[in-house]
Amino acid sequence: MNSTRHKLLRTVALGAIAGAVSLSVAALPVFAATATNITGPNGATTITLTPGQSATVTVAVTGLTSANVNAARIALVVPAGFTVTGSQCAGIFANPAATCTIIPQNTANGVQLNAGILGGVVTGTSGNVLTFTLTNGNTAATGTVTLTLDTANTVYVRNDQTSEGPGTAGNLTINTAAAATATAVAATATATAVAGVATATPTPVIPEWSPMWLFGSGLLALGGLAHLSNRRRRN
Repeated sequence: MNSTRHKLLRTVALGAIAGAVSLSVAALPVFAATATNITGPNGATTITLTPGQSATVTVAVTGLTSANVNAARIALVVPAGFTVTGSQCAGIFANPAATCTIIPQNTANGVQLNAGILGGVVTGTSGNVLTFTLTNGNTAATGTVTLTLDTANTVYVRNDQTSEGPGTAGNLTINTAAAATATAVAATATATAVAGVATATPTPVIPEWSPMWLFGSGLLALGGLAHLSNRRRRN
């Protein structure tokens, strides 16, 4: 019984938050935060998502003019074929003393994430608002696309029903092309024998003796012959 009553109260509260956000959007906010930024993992402003890949995306606000904000509508223009799922409150919206819930609403060009804090307000004026999973389901996607904050329909709502605009928008750039793969091409050095190349045969070099050496050797030869002739006479 208590569980049913709790669910009913929660549904009524969420309906009230959604209604409050809708009313605040209808009336242009008088105040505005400094900026609302969309970033990828580790605060990246550019990420790569090839078809089938997913990444966690964070929406953060800087410089809310009031600490009494208890709801927000984050309107996103989502690239064709991409999906937004698994949204969760984060940072200053994840008040541990309260309950934060998000109601997604599909739009003609994307999605609106209605975040409401039940029984509390934000824990600061700057910080993360929510996170979600962004998936590239566009198998034909090539090049670069952008996940854009729809500033005309994004608003932060205070607990007195006044509201603040998102401030300057920081969008997320998405590269959908596959990362270049460095293909190691084995450069095989093939020793190709070139047919018909004549191998030069070295010509033997005959040393030339000097004139003095030739003269000296001639005298020795003559002396030897004379000695041989004298021996023959004696015999």
